[in-house]
Amino acid sequence: MGLFDFLGVHPILAVGLECALFAVIGSILSQLVFAKKNQRWDVSNMMSMASFSLLWYAPPAFYWYPLLESWYPGTENTSFIVYKLLLDQLLFSLYVLSSFWFHSTFVSTLNLQQSIAAVSNNLFASLLSNWCYWPFVQIINIMYVPVEYKILVLNIASIPWNMYCSYSVSQQNAKATSSPTKSPSKKKKKKKPKKDD
Repeated sequence: MGLFDFLGVHPILAVGLECALFAVIGSILSQLVFAKKNQRWDVSNMMSMASFSLLWYAPPAFYWYPLLESWYPGTENTSFIVYKLLLDQLLFSLYVLSSFWFHSTFVSTLNLQQSIAAVSNNLFASLLSNWCYWPFVQIINIMYVPVEYKILVLNIASIPWNMYCSYSVSQQNAKATSSPTKSPSKKKKKKKPKKDD
């Protein structure tokens, strides 16, 4: 069950549109809170967040949570809850954050090497931030939310997280644009001392 089921489109596309909507909401709120006064709307940030959620996050998430539930069904077994939480936070979060930094950097630079470097530079810090927030959300989601509503609940909980991600990307882009590109310096020719007659 999702917000766009009434459109009658494929369930993965409906989930993708829902995830993209909440990503845009997070980007808008981030700009309202953190952007400087009279600063223009960063439409590229909104498009980057939305396209990531639509293309990279939603399709795997559509299958991931039912898969976890099929491996470790129910919530009566405490060990099953722990397994689902660990797999989600160690495997799926690793994929989501790696692809997020790769995608958000690539769409702004179209540079493969910079995109890979962005993953290397930001992944660990993002994982630490992720583990400060999402495990608590996922415990509630795993224990109390039916499978068909899990992604919707995650999307609602993702609003502050999307604000954080949107802000992080904007800061990275700002640093990239503000850093001056070094032009090759011309060597000055040394003047030869004039000989006295």
